[in-house]
Amino acid sequence: MKVGDFIKHKMNEKGLMQKELAKKANISTTKLSGINKHNIMSGFDAICRLCDALAIDPTELWEAIRDEYPGEDIIEKKKA
Repeated sequence: MKVGDFIKHKMNEKGLMQKELAKKANISTTKLSGINKHNIMSGFDAICRLCDALAIDPTELWEAIRDEYPGEDIIEKKKA
């Protein structure tokens, strides 16, 4: 699963519109739209703000998207 797909899934699950989530996460609707459409990759800070706004742990996002990034275990590298 890609980041944007995960974010869209969680938005739908929580009944949030794009404009509402962008406001809660303090990012522009243009940036959120780009993430959702896989047009842009966002920085860690924006992803963490989105996770906070969606009330999810960033590791939940990583677990959902990790198959898109084979060979990369960012969480393990950070712990080392």
